[in-house]
Amino acid sequence: MNLKDIKGKNPILLLLGQLVSTLGSSMQLFALSLYVLDTTQSATMFSNVILLSMIPRIVLGPFAGVLADRVSRKKLIVILDAIAGFLTFLFVALLYCNNGLSLTQIYIFTLLLGMITVLFEPATAAIIPDIVEKEQLATINSVRRLILSFTTILAPLLGGILYSQLGLLIVMVLNGISFFLSSISEMFISVHKESVHKAKKNHFLNLLLRALVF
Repeated sequence: MNLKDIKGKNPILLLLGQLVSTLGSSMQLFALSLYVLDTTQSATMFSNVILLSMIPRIVLGPFAGVLADRVSRKKLIVILDAIAGFLTFLFVALLYCNNGLSLTQIYIFTLLLGMITVLFEPATAAIIPDIVEKEQLATINSVRRLILSFTTILAPLLGGILYSQLGLLIVMVLNGISFFLSSISEMFISVHKESVHKAKKNHFLNLLLRALVF
C-alpha cells in the first residue's frame, strides 16, 4: 500500500468523511454504553447497547448492498450522514431538556444509527470505482479497511476519555457536528461515472435472494 497513489480530492474527501463518521459513531456508541452503565449500574444493560447496535447489521446487511446498487451512491452517503446528524441532535435536545436519556430512548437511538451505518458502509465501498482511477482502487480499498480497523481499536479509548472528561452531551454534540461535516465534504465528490441498476422487478428480487444466500 503506497499512500502516494492517493491523488485528487475525491478519495481524500471520501476517506476523511468515512473516518470522521465511523470514528464519531463508534465513540458515541461506547460513550452511550458507559452512560447506561453509570445510570443503571448493570453490566447487562451495558452489553445490551452494544448488542443492539449489531441487530441492524444482521437484519439489513443482506439488503444494504442491493440498495447501494440501485440508487445514486453519492446522494445516498450525503443524505445518510445528514440524517444521522439531525437524528443525533434530536437526541441531544432530549438529553439536554430531560437532563438524561431513558433506556428506551437510548435503545431506539442505537438501532436507528445502526441502520444508517449498515446502509452507509456498502454505499461508500460501491462508490469508490466511480470516483477514482482503476490504478488507485487497491490503495483506496486498503486505506478504507485500515480506517475501519483503526476506529475499532481507537474509538472505545477516545469515547471513554471524552465521556469521563466532558460527559455524554458533549460527545453527542461532537458526533452530530462530525456527521454534518462529513455530509458537506461528500457533496464535493465528483462522480466520473455511476452505474445505477434500473433493472426489472424480477431482477431486483433475484438480487435480494442472492444477497440472502451469501
